[in-house]
Order: sequence, then structure tokens, then C-alpha cells
Amino acid sequence: MSDSAPWSTTCWRSRGSRRGARPTCEVDLDELCYEQLQRTFRVPIDRSGVLAGRVIGVPDELTSVVRNLIDNAARHAATAARVSLATYGPTVRLCVEDDGPGVPMELREKVFERFTRLQEARSRDAGGSGLGLALTKRIVESHGGRIFVESAALGGAAFVVELPAALADDEDDW
Repeated sequence: MSDSAPWSTTCWRSRGSRRGARPTCEVDLDELCYEQLQRTFRVPIDRSGVLAGRVIGVPDELTSVVRNLIDNAARHAATAARVSLATYGPTVRLCVEDDGPGVPMELREKVFERFTRLQEARSRDAGGSGLGLALTKRIVESHGGRIFVESAALGGAAFVVELPAALADDEDDW
């Protein structure tokens, strides 16, 4: 992998942030996924479903979203996890799933609240403050997207992020 940033170098300042103007760029989420998946995990992570997906956003914040979801899946997986990414019309969909215990239906909204840790996570490890998914949700929503959890095909939890796709200028020419 090159030393260059995994996102477009064309950035601009956005308005309306609580912290002032934030640098906003076209971000290739697939590159962020591949970058994060280069790390070593205790379980194998299938990345074969990572296809192209470009959004407009703050690169560091989107990196945090991808990293947090992959780290959570690796931590909660029994034997495997999977990351997929694809563009469906105006939406880029990132799905990070595992074969762990999953998230009970009645707690699927609560896991995005600050300081929430499921009993299974508290009994298994001492790490985590319960802020990661709350921060992830805030970032996703600030980028005009949504995040939710559903049952994974692998048997555990699937965390799904949907963000508006950055549409290429020449797409209107078709």
C-alpha cells in the first residue's frame, strides 16, 4: 500500500459543525476497509465482499466508524467475521458481521446509547467503555446516514451503515 492517504485529495471545509469547519472529502470507504483489515485479528475476517463505495465526509471520522465496527466484530466473533461494502444507487452500504452471540432484538437500539455494554461483553472482557457505538452512530448520522443492527447470516450480529453515495459527475451522462 502506498504512503498516500486512502481518500481523495480534493477536500473543502464544511460549515455547521459544533467544532467549527471540518475538512470534507470524497472518501473511498473500500480503501478504509482494506486499510483497517490489514491489522491482525484473533479470528479470520472475510473481506471478499468489499466492493467500491465512495461517500462525501470527514476521512478521520469515517476511519473511526470502520475501525470500531471491525474491532467490535473481531472481539465478539466466536470463529469468524465478515465485512462487505457495496454501492446501491444513491446509497453506500457497509455491513460488518460476526458469528458471536448477536444482539437480542430488544437491545438493538440500546447498544447505540452511551455507556451501554451487553452482559455478554461485560463477562468476557474488561475492555471498552460503552462509548464506541454511540460515537459511531453520531458520526454516521452527522454524515447523513444511519446505522442499525440485525441478525447476521453468520449467526451473530450484523452492524449496517448506510451513507449517501458520492455521485460521479459523469453519471448523469448515461
